[in-house]
Amino acid sequence: MTLQKILDWHLHHYPLLQADDIYKLVYQGVFGPAHLITDHQAVATKIQEEITSVKLFFAPAEVEPVDPEGLLIRVNLAYLTNSWQRQKLLSLALLETCRTFPPKPELFPLRIKAAIEWCRYHLPNQLRRLKTLSDSLPVQTHHSEIYLRNYHPAYRVILSRLWQF
Repeated sequence: MTLQKILDWHLHHYPLLQADDIYKLVYQGVFGPAHLITDHQAVATKIQEEITSVKLFFAPAEVEPVDPEGLLIRVNLAYLTNSWQRQKLLSLALLETCRTFPPKPELFPLRIKAAIEWCRYHLPNQLRRLKTLSDSLPVQTHHSEIYLRNYHPAYRVILSRLWQF
């Protein structure tokens, strides 16, 4: 799937998508979970705590595309509320992803440039903000307030090969 198709998918499912959300998506596709986690119990506890607070406001799909290579996906926690086994699987998958996913920072400039071009035609009102975000070094960001308020995102980024969907 191309980055343009991934962005189309997200815009279709999240019509209030903002520049910050696009930047975050591109960042996740390049850097993965972007943090080192080694404690399985801590990960499992954190996921379980977050799942208990998840309200199924909006989660269009159990998994969402993240990167053009298809290596990473977002797994929406709302789909795991009734399955302890799948929660455990997710925590193990997250640990494995953090351990084995090789970030590819050299891809970031190319992908953010493609996202800017996509934004020019699909979300022109977000173009200036996305360009501003892309002018700095790649940094992990948060979702936009509009996105948070309307979609209540709760997911984990993992290697797609580790999730049966």
